[in-house]
Amino acid sequence: MLYLISSIPFLILAFLAWSIVRLNKKIDELEQRIATGYAPILSDLHRRIEELEREKRFNG
Repeated sequence: MLYLISSIPFLILAFLAWSIVRLNKKIDELEQRIATGYAPILSDLHRRIEELEREKRFNG
């Protein structure tokens, strides 16, 4: 009985560690999805800014 009671904190700690690892993996997956989703938008925006800067230099 004492063994069972003393193992409960260890089991709780192991469960919390496992939960944190799972959460960290989900966060990494979400960051990857966001990065791949916004990369084309950001590159288009960057290209458009460069075009506007070139037009400004030629016209101004």
